[in-house]
Amino acid sequence: MNTVSLLLKNVALSILSYLIHLHRHSHLAYRRVPTPQRRSNRLHHVT
Repeated sequence: MNTVSLLLKNVALSILSYLIHLHRHSHLAYRRVPTPQRRSNRLHHVT
C-alpha cells in the first residue's frame, strides 16, 4: 500500500512539473517569437 501511494504521488508531481514546464515554455515562446500563428503551430509540432 505504501509503495502504491508513493508511486501515485511521484506520478502526480511529475505531471504537475511537466504542465508547469509546458506553461512556462509557451509563455517564453510567445514573448520571444511574435510571429503569425502558422509559424507558432509549426514550432509546437517540432517540440
